[in-house]
Amino acid sequence: MFRSGKTAGLTRRRLLQGAGALGASSLLPLAAPRAAPPARTEVAVVGAGMAGLAAARGLIEQGIAVEILEARQRVGGRAFTDRSLGLGFDAGAAWLHGADRSPLPPLLAAAGFSTQRDVSVPRVLLGGARGDPNELRRAVTAVEAQLAEAARRRDEGPISAFLPPAETPIEQLARQLVGPLDLGGALKEISLQDWWLQANSLPEDRVPGGLGDFVTAYGRDLPVRLGAPVDGIAWGPEGVELKLLGGGTLAAEAVLVTVPTGVLAAGLESAEGLWFDPVLPPWKDWAIRNLPLGRVEKVALRLREGLLSDWGYGENAWLLHRGDDGEAASLQVAPFGRDLVVVTLAGIEALLAPEARIAAALAHLAAAHPLREDRDLIAAAPTAWAETPWTRGAYSHARPGAASARSMLRRPLLGRIHFAGEACSRSWAGQLAGAYETGAAAARQIAYQLRDEG
Repeated sequence: MFRSGKTAGLTRRRLLQGAGALGASSLLPLAAPRAAPPARTEVAVVGAGMAGLAAARGLIEQGIAVEILEARQRVGGRAFTDRSLGLGFDAGAAWLHGADRSPLPPLLAAAGFSTQRDVSVPRVLLGGARGDPNELRRAVTAVEAQLAEAARRRDEGPISAFLPPAETPIEQLARQLVGPLDLGGALKEISLQDWWLQANSLPEDRVPGGLGDFVTAYGRDLPVRLGAPVDGIAWGPEGVELKLLGGGTLAAEAVLVTVPTGVLAAGLESAEGLWFDPVLPPWKDWAIRNLPLGRVEKVALRLREGLLSDWGYGENAWLLHRGDDGEAASLQVAPFGRDLVVVTLAGIEALLAPEARIAAALAHLAAAHPLREDRDLIAAAPTAWAETPWTRGAYSHARPGAASARSMLRRPLLGRIHFAGEACSRSWAGQLAGAYETGAAAARQIAYQLRDEG
């Protein structure tokens, strides 16, 4: 058994195992058309992902006026069900991790979304040879045990410092599952203590109706202003003023910032991200810089009808491939019986241009099953979270020595600027549950602050 189900390998901590084809749109309504935003509100929320929506709902339930400003023309943030291929797939958040403890299943049920327990076991392919899933399981278990031993001693540093060199391809694949394919970074880039603090990801559930579509439905009746990117935030003891990129301002008693750390980091370096006036204090700056977003992308491949069943795959199969070049990928085959293969790329392949990512995904699939693109491939949809200015990456990991960065990121400034999102979560980082819980907690904190002032 795996120690805590942390690994994206056999346990697939796949919250944002890549990201969405951002030009496509969900079939669910995005948000009701709204009149021009007011010049002032009690609380402004920047970002209409799960954290921002959860916070807004909590504030509204307490009678507090809220305006949600979202840069995209859709809600959901990094939870997005892409239907551009005619068959839906979750291009961002895709699994409910720790489903027996997560706060999300009751919300899904209330919204009419069913879930399915994920019990799939991978087919393993190393180069052109079949690998043994049991051997991979043992290798992942050994990695987790070594890391757990060091973490219990309160050791800190990069994960790589606490592991012996991998001697076999199966051991190398196990390390790739722990690092790039799970946390979005190389083992040398990830804090041991932050890894240790994360919640057990087992059991894991799938959402046939689309986890992204659930988030869209959750936010359908909330006051979201779409296509309203926030350029900067002026703040002080008396309140905040948000500057919109297209012109105009919005004043508020407080603001909740839920944008990804990639956007915050860009604002520290240039005018391309979100800026603050006055600038953020050094400790907040440090927290943002030490919670980078990983590079993980997906490529969805729509194949001709019946091909996957001809290859012997049933519904919701799983294939892991590590090529002779050392690059690894996780392939979700026939999700919910659809003629799709969703390929998750990390490491060097996630850095490729979109067309090259499609080629890499096809190469991973062809290693298991030779195919003719002109006959077998109907269409492909690569994701582009890292290139998109409203995300600039997939999901967060803490750098070595920075396990405390998450608590520092969520700490408010003067009671006026609050932060929420998966990067702020101590135990559900990189997961939709972390976004929800930190958003709900921020709502309670803001409401308390406003009541105290009133």
